[in-house]
Amino acid sequence: MQVECYKFLSAEHATEWQEFLSDADHQHPRQDLRFADIERAEGADILFAMGRQNEKLCAIGLFTLSPHKLLPKCHSSALCLSGPVCDHSEQLGDFMDSLVLHPMLKRVGQVKITPYWMANEGETLAKVLANRGWTLADPEPCRQTGWVDITPLPEQIFASFSKSARREVRRAGRQDIQLSTITDSGIALDFLDSLNRLRTNRGLPAIGKAGFLESFGSIYKTGDTGVILGAFHSDTLTSGLLLYRSKDVAHGRHFTTEPELLRKLGNLRIAPFLWLEGMKWARAHGCTKLDVEGYRVATNSNDNKYNIYKYKSEYNPVPITRIAEHKQRTNTFIDLTGNGKSILKAYIKKRLGK
Repeated sequence: MQVECYKFLSAEHATEWQEFLSDADHQHPRQDLRFADIERAEGADILFAMGRQNEKLCAIGLFTLSPHKLLPKCHSSALCLSGPVCDHSEQLGDFMDSLVLHPMLKRVGQVKITPYWMANEGETLAKVLANRGWTLADPEPCRQTGWVDITPLPEQIFASFSKSARREVRRAGRQDIQLSTITDSGIALDFLDSLNRLRTNRGLPAIGKAGFLESFGSIYKTGDTGVILGAFHSDTLTSGLLLYRSKDVAHGRHFTTEPELLRKLGNLRIAPFLWLEGMKWARAHGCTKLDVEGYRVATNSNDNKYNIYKYKSEYNPVPITRIAEHKQRTNTFIDLTGNGKSILKAYIKKRLGK
């Protein structure tokens, strides 16, 4: 496998990249080249990797490089979110074997990948990676999510929702909730503020403003590859849903609500209303499935995501597994000095788990 690495792509390579991505079976919107500019807006460095076999492009990977906090011109990790994109497990293994040896990764502590491979295919790829020295970066051997079938007509999709979800959709209509695609940057920032308040309350890091505005202008404002749907009452944002899509699969990436405003509307549960509209948007753009981005059958009320899984269950998703994040060390000293805290934390958690 011949691997090429670039900090920036030529126009010819960029066209080749996008054409390969659009045709791939295991494509994911996160590997779209526009995300490189989004990451750069947040201060990250980017590495583009392209793998060829017999001169034919067969793998691509957009890697975000995290600067090392102590060592100049070094990076603690190179992360490929929802990639690399490759349609053959052994080819993907060959691609990564060659990539971790590339000179441009000599000053990187570890490489992490999260290909969008599901179910049995994901299990096959996990075995290929394990045989080549890759280890799990996630606490579990696979990720749990759910797919909603959006091939039926919208009214049939609605009919598949739970009784309580259908009731809340109808109630949203009676409460004079207005739905619209967010195309104004000011309203988009209202969505971001709402989302970050929710994330902070859940102990999650806030999403950066610079990267969000870059993504809004290049992806979500047009409403093609991605969209932000807003639910409004008296011109005030009460909830929002951000989605992006590949050829076949849409992803419900971020959802937010304003609890105080909804409480005044009789404790309205706005989620079913917005998610149904998101499914309509995805279906209109040719998608056949919507990934709810994290789901498992909620059986334990002590699970800190129990309420999230419960509301997603109302949309009738089919549980499906996805390959976990995998990692490989590329430079021991840089890895230990750059990722020492997370390595120690994972070790302690694993020991306590035993």
